[in-house]
Amino acid sequence: MGGNKVVNFLRKYMMLIAMVVVMIVFFRLTDGTSLFPQNINNVISQNAYVFVLGTGMLLCILTGGNIDLSVGSVVCLAGGVGAILMDKNIPWPVAVIAMLVMGLLVGMWHGYWIAYVKVPPFIATLVGMLAFRGLANIIMKGFAYSLYQDNPNQGMFLKIFGGGDSCYIPGPYIQDKIAIMRAGFINQQVTGTYTTDMGQLQQTVSGLQSIVDAGKECTDVINAAANAEMTVSEYLAANNMSLSAAAQNIFDTAAASGQEVPAYLAAIGKTLSSLKIYITSQLNVTCLIVGILIAVGFVVFTVINRKRLIKKGYKVDSLATVIIKTALIFGVILWLTYKLAGYKGIPTVLIWIAIVLGLFAYITTKTTLGRNLYAVGGNEKATRLSGIDTKKVMFSAYTLMGVLAGFAGVLNIARQMGSQPTYGVGYEMDAIAACFIGGASAYGGTGSIGGVIIGAALCGIINQGMVIAKTPTNYQTVVKGLVLLVAVLFDVVMQMRRKGAQKKKKAEATQASAEKGGAKA
Repeated sequence: MGGNKVVNFLRKYMMLIAMVVVMIVFFRLTDGTSLFPQNINNVISQNAYVFVLGTGMLLCILTGGNIDLSVGSVVCLAGGVGAILMDKNIPWPVAVIAMLVMGLLVGMWHGYWIAYVKVPPFIATLVGMLAFRGLANIIMKGFAYSLYQDNPNQGMFLKIFGGGDSCYIPGPYIQDKIAIMRAGFINQQVTGTYTTDMGQLQQTVSGLQSIVDAGKECTDVINAAANAEMTVSEYLAANNMSLSAAAQNIFDTAAASGQEVPAYLAAIGKTLSSLKIYITSQLNVTCLIVGILIAVGFVVFTVINRKRLIKKGYKVDSLATVIIKTALIFGVILWLTYKLAGYKGIPTVLIWIAIVLGLFAYITTKTTLGRNLYAVGGNEKATRLSGIDTKKVMFSAYTLMGVLAGFAGVLNIARQMGSQPTYGVGYEMDAIAACFIGGASAYGGTGSIGGVIIGAALCGIINQGMVIAKTPTNYQTVVKGLVLLVAVLFDVVMQMRRKGAQKKKKAEATQASAEKGGAKA
C-alpha cells in the first residue's frame, strides 16, 4: 500500500518537483539573475504561444496520443494574414477575427481528413505543416511585415495582445520595502553596517561607483602590460608611469584579499548593480491588489469546494494535505505577484493565457466534450459502442486545435511586433513537449490543463535559464530533448506499473473465486 502511495505521489507531482529543482539549479548557476522580475516576465511573454498551443495539443493527445504537426505553420499563416491586413490599415478587430477564422478553417480541414476519412493524424498534419508553411510564404511573398506602436490601429493591437513596452495593466507605484531591506544587507557586507536609510545607501553606491570608475584605469594598464608581455610593475617602470591613488588602492585591496584585480572589479560591479536595482525598485499597486485578491479567492474557493464535496459524500484528501497544498499554491501566487509587480505589473498577454487555460480547464473537466475526449483516448472502441460519436469528438479536438493555433498567431505577431515567413518553426515541438512533460500520456486518455501549465512553465524556465547561463544553442536543444525523453519514459514506466498492478489484482480475484468454488464443492 505504501508503495502505491509513493507511485501515485510521483505520478501527480514529479514534474512539479522537477520544476522547483530546475529553478533552484538555475538560480545558483546565474547567481539569482534567473529570478529577477524582468526575467520572470520574459518567461511568461516569450512562452505565451507554448501555453496556448499546448492547451490545444492536449486535446489531440487525449484522443489516443495523437498530435498536430502543423500548428507552427498555422501560427505563421494566421499571423501573416493578420499582419498584412493591419499593414493595409484594416481595423485590428477585423484582423484578429480573420486570424481566428483562418485557424478554424485549418482545424476543420484536418479534423475532416482525420475523423471522417481516417487519414492518420501524423500524415494529415504533416501535410498541413508543409502546405500551410508554403502558403504563408506565398501570401507574404517572402517579405516581413512590421507593426508599429505609433500607428493608432497597430499600436492598440500591440497594447492589447502583449507587444511593445506599454502592454501592461497600468497603476500607481510604491517603493519596494523588501528590496530596500535586501539593499541594507548588501550595505552591511560592504561597510559593515546594516541600514535602510536611503542617504547612506546612496553614499555606498557612490563609493562603489568610484571604485568601478578607477577600475577602468587598472584594466587598461593590465591589458597594456599583457600585450607587452610584462608584469604591471615592469610595464609602469618601463614607461615611466604611475597609477592614481584610487587605482593603486584597488591593486592593494585586491592583493590583500587574495584576488586578481579583474575578479575583484567584477565582484564590485556585481554588488553595485544589485544595490542600484534594489534601491530603485518599485511595485505596481494594481498588480499587488489583483494578486492578493486571486490568492485569497483561491483559499476561499478551496474551503467552500471541500465542504461541498464532503456534504455530497465524496472522498476528499485529508485536512493536513489540503492545508499544505493550499498554502503552497497561495505562496506561489503571492511570490509571482511580487515578481511581476517589481517590473511593470501584469502583462496583458498573461490575461489572455489565463482566459485560454481557464476556459479549456472547464471544457476538459466539466463538459460532455471533455469527458468524451478522455473516453476516446481510454478506449475508442468501447466509447463508440456506448453510443458516443467518436468521429465528432475527433473532429472537435482538431478544430479547437486550429482555433488555438490561430490565436497563438495573434499573440505571436504582437510579441514579435510583426510577421515573417520563418515564424512558428519548431512551435509544434514546444507544444508537444509541454504536454508530455506536464504528464499527458503518450497513449492518450490522461492529461490535464494543470499539467500543460507545469510543462510549458518548465520549458520556459529551462530555455530562459540556459540563455542567461550562456549555454550554447546546440546544447540547449540537447537538454530539451533529454527532458522530453525522461518525461515520456516516466509515463511508460507508470503505464507498465499500472498494467502490472491490474493483472495482479485480476489474478488474485480469479484465484479467490476458484478457491471459493472449490470450498463449496
